Amino acid sequence: MSLYIQDYSGRHCILSVAKNAETVEILSSKGFNYIFINDEGTQINIDNVRYNVQIKNVNADALEDFDVIEILENGIADIIYQRMSTDNAFVVTMRCNSNCIMCPCSERSRKHGFISSIERLKDMVMYTPKSAEHITITGGEPCLLKENLFEFMKMLQYELYNTEFLMLTNGRAFSIPGFTEKFISNKPNKMRVAIPIYGYNTSTHDAITQTAGSFMQTVQGINNLLQYKMDIEIRIVVSKLNISYMQQIVDFIVSNFKGIIGVHFMAIEMLGNAVKNADKVWIPYGHIFKYIREPILTIIKNGIDVQLYNFPLCTVSKEFRGICKKSISEYKVRFADNCDKCAVKSLCGGMFESTKRYCDFKPNPITQEMMI
Repeated sequence: MSLYIQDYSGRHCILSVAKNAETVEILSSKGFNYIFINDEGTQINIDNVRYNVQIKNVNADALEDFDVIEILENGIADIIYQRMSTDNAFVVTMRCNSNCIMCPCSERSRKHGFISSIERLKDMVMYTPKSAEHITITGGEPCLLKENLFEFMKMLQYELYNTEFLMLTNGRAFSIPGFTEKFISNKPNKMRVAIPIYGYNTSTHDAITQTAGSFMQTVQGINNLLQYKMDIEIRIVVSKLNISYMQQIVDFIVSNFKGIIGVHFMAIEMLGNAVKNADKVWIPYGHIFKYIREPILTIIKNGIDVQLYNFPLCTVSKEFRGICKKSISEYKVRFADNCDKCAVKSLCGGMFESTKRYCDFKPNPITQEMMI
């Protein structure tokens, strides 16, 4: 979620939200920069310099004490931590060393996006409340932080020691034994790594990442991490390119990755590369489930947890709705008009706003009678 702070002429920084005088006192005692929002107006305090400003394009009531925002010199700001949310993420870079054909990011951001400095990483960690329950570390590809990744991991380990972390990565850097060893030595204790597998061999996987050698690097990376008993989940993004060989992908996973925590099937978010290559990758929700039903059963029979991400409940057979997860970030979730007629809307994760715009999905609301 982004906001716009009008008439701001300060510097780029990370700061905490304060909505009462007591919070201001706590933040000031820590030497933290903060934005103070009350009925009398809004002030930004940076290094004890105050700017009187106005917040535009976002409801200030959505912000709470000790939330964290990052503000740019032009006044555009992103909310990077919300105390009342279970869906917080540290976006550490927009660059990536793969170029997946269905990625929701653009090729431009992959090549020219930002990479966090160690100073920014430190501020993200220090400003985040120690009560944070869960944070996702994502990009782009976080491993492109290189040596700074290990220092970042160590900060997480010592400063946010009660927080559970999930890192989204293509896993390729872990094919280097020394990199894996340093990562394991510095990572926080409560950490899981999520790595995608898009095919069952070099040709099927690399055709989707559009990066030669990525399959072998990813497979080696997963196995290197498993040697250290790392908690790993495998993600399969379902597209027109791999829908016909879902069973082969799952057979490869259960045969080659002993000790993984789970496998997640994911529907596409129609942004960036995915929209650019829509004719190659888009497959309607209604066509997907018949191809993944048997692969799901294979995973279950092998004692591995399985979940469905980004699938509206009405697109999944009744007996499998229990493995659907509310996986879409809250600000991206949309429902169709007739979803209001659904008896289980409150349990459904909906669909991406961008996907709804692209496919004009017409759901089939689930009635009480259909639930019996």
